[in-house]
Order: sequence, then C-alpha cells, then structure tokens
Amino acid sequence: MEQQFSQKFSELLSDTPGRVKVAVVKLKLKNYCKFVKVLSRDYSCIAAEEAINKKIDFFIKHKIFEPTLYTRACSPLILIVKDSTKPLNESNIRFVEGYNLVNKNFEVPEVRLLTVKKGYTSLPLKETSHDLCTISTHGGLMKVKRLPQGISPAPALFQAYMSTKIEEMLKIHSNKEKYDVCDSNFEILNMMDDAVVVTNDIITNWQVLKVVGQVL
Repeated sequence: MEQQFSQKFSELLSDTPGRVKVAVVKLKLKNYCKFVKVLSRDYSCIAAEEAINKKIDFFIKHKIFEPTLYTRACSPLILIVKDSTKPLNESNIRFVEGYNLVNKNFEVPEVRLLTVKKGYTSLPLKETSHDLCTISTHGGLMKVKRLPQGISPAPALFQAYMSTKIEEMLKIHSNKEKYDVCDSNFEILNMMDDAVVVTNDIITNWQVLKVVGQVL
C-alpha cells in the first residue's frame, strides 16, 4: 500500500514544496495586539549569506516568500545548520523564524499531554471477549479481563471511551458550575494510551483534566 501511495502521490514525497489545494488558514489575533519590527541578524559569513540568498530565491520561486516593502510586523530569520560536518550550502541549512515577540498576539489553544499509566488496562472487557484475548504463558493459559495493548481494536476503543465518557461527565459537571464547559470546544487526542487535551482556553483545559482524572 505504501508503494502504491508513493507512486500515485509522488509529488508529496519529493523535495519540491507543495501547496494544499482547497484550504487557506487565518491567524487569529487577541483583542489587544502590539506589533514590533525586529531587524535581521548579521551573519558575518560570506558562505552563510550565499546559502541564505539561494534558499530565499528557492522560496520565492515556489511562492513561499514574496518580497515586500511594508509590513505590520517582522521577525528575524534564524539560520540552522543541519549537519556541521558537511559544506555550508542551501541544502544544508534550515530557516527558523524568530517569532517570539509576534507570537504574543495570537490566540492559541491550550494543550496538555497526559502520559497515562496503563490506560488500556483500566477498561474492563465484556466476559464474552475474555477468551479472545487469552494468552499462553509458561505457567499456563491466562484470560485477559481488561483491554490489552496488543489487540488491534484497542486504540479506537480507548479513544471512543475517552471522548464519549468525558463529554458525558462534562455535561454533568456543567450543571454544577457556572462556567459551561460544553459551550467551549475541546478535543481528546490519543496516541496509544497517552492522551492530549486540546481546548480554547486554560479554564476549560483544567475542567477537562479534572474529568479525565475521574474517568480513568
């Protein structure tokens, strides 16, 4: 399947930058913003400047950069060398923009990573599923009565439980609190048995975290 994908969508795996065809994103600003203009850094290195110029020309060619004379804010370009043992050229550098100051103006979601200890095995299996997950050990057969990590439906089942149960608990919680959590967007993302809680603000994030602690 991977080979078929790489053949059909070879442009996605090439070194040429692509462009999403059906989406344009907008950066959301806070109510009160303060924009600054930070001058570019002096590299004092001819080889570095040559590599940067070639990389900039490449980005202009592929419509990632566009020269301009006026802007509300500007941030310095930071040069990262990928491999110090190789020659300094456009293929061996990475552009990282120093957006530290301008970043203070954007609305960004609150994200918390929870490394759940044995999250899958906190979910009991129905009795009819016990023998499907039986394992053989040197001491005999062992029925597995909790959701095991190696079974293929485990990630989807754990994700479904986290999403539905937490939403259910939040509705109960909202009836007791003045702050209506359910009116705020939140998302629970799972990678194996770890959970990432994504919300619009820190208040909702804490409310969801408290519910996660109750349902696990």
